[in-house]
Formats: sequence, structure tokens, C-alpha cells
Amino acid sequence: MNASFMTKSEFDATIFLLCQTHKCSVTSGFRTQKHNMYVGGHIKSQHLTGMACDIIPDTWPAITQELLAHFRINDIRFLIEKTHIHVYVRSA
Repeated sequence: MNASFMTKSEFDATIFLLCQTHKCSVTSGFRTQKHNMYVGGHIKSQHLTGMACDIIPDTWPAITQELLAHFRINDIRFLIEKTHIHVYVRSA
């Protein structure tokens, strides 16, 4: 599935499968503008559209190559932060 053309439902299903397969928890998903500002999110954060989430693998801070490969196979972008992995779809 090409993330550039992914719907919100497809993104949710992909993240759900990723979390089940790789034993991850979603710690942040859709955010209101107020909450996004409170947590220091970017003004154009994909969290505001529900097309981003933050996850923590059960193996944190160890991250498996299989998990990173899952992102790449599904053309999903990710940033490895200090406390989580930010997962998102690049906006058009």
C-alpha cells in the first residue's frame, strides 16, 4: 500500500496491524489543536488530521529491524525520538 494515497481508515488499519505484529502501543494519535499546542506539536502536525501517531515498542528502547522494515514496506515515514517513534504519512 502506498502511504501517499492512504486514507485515514487505511492508516489506522496499518498501524493496528503493525502494533499487533511488533508488540507496540500507541501513545498519541489524533490531537486537537489545543492539545497539540500543549505538547509542543508542529502547527501543521499530521496528528491534527489523524494521519500520525506515536508508538512505543514493548522492547523499547531496542527497535527491531523488522519493525523498521514494516514502515518502509508500507511507505510510512517515521522519526525515532528519545521516548517514542513518531509515525506519519507525508502530506501531499
